[in-house]
Amino acid sequence: MTLVELAADGSVTVDLLPTPVPRRLVDVRGSIGQIESGAFAEHVDAWVRVAVTDTVHPERLYARVKDRFPHALAITHEPADAPERSAARAVSATSDPVEVAADFVTYATGGAPDEVELAILRDAYESAAAALAEQGAR
Repeated sequence: MTLVELAADGSVTVDLLPTPVPRRLVDVRGSIGQIESGAFAEHVDAWVRVAVTDTVHPERLYARVKDRFPHALAITHEPADAPERSAARAVSATSDPVEVAADFVTYATGGAPDEVELAILRDAYESAAAALAEQGAR
């Protein structure tokens, strides 16, 4: 750690202070099965950044990782076979709400929604829009 002191007369002193590190910092990358199997047992007491690579977002991901790594600082789902994510598009008043929802599904799951899922998203949007229109007509 660096301690910088700025005095009223304009003088500057810089001291390097030893800083104890109570835990190692490590990255762990693997499937939830690998993580739960003990494959990374040597890192249980470390501060850990965990990337889970399963194709589908594992159920109870955060709780399961925290059970294995109680000092996990960051937990992400990064499917190994996911296409590279492009920068997020800006959402405006003219954006198609179904496309926005589909982009979110792609971001959250690592895969684009299929035709059935798109139909469910469109139906949900149309139902919500109809309810709002009905409410506005009252």
